[in-house]
Amino acid sequence: MSKNRETPGDLPLSELVEKADEVIKMGRGFAKVYFEWTCVHCGSRQTFPEANALWMWGICEECGETTSITKGGYTLVLDMPAGGVPREFATMLGIDPNEGIGRG
Repeated sequence: MSKNRETPGDLPLSELVEKADEVIKMGRGFAKVYFEWTCVHCGSRQTFPEANALWMWGICEECGETTSITKGGYTLVLDMPAGGVPREFATMLGIDPNEGIGRG
């Protein structure tokens, strides 16, 4: 992998935190965000293991080097409630609340 690989869709920290906060609040306890970042040393994509937690630096699991986090992305994980996703949250994510999400 190339050093300093650009990852499409990565956001500056302030914007990343703002968007993640919005998703977490609208998710009403069933939405979890796992923050992602790219190692500046080896280009490996990394994910912090704790939901809804973002650190200012990370240690790469591939090369062992430390990266100061200046931008990143996130993965959204939904723990589906019995009644399904609230309509406004489904609309924000572009999901049809009547069809739901794959529950396999």
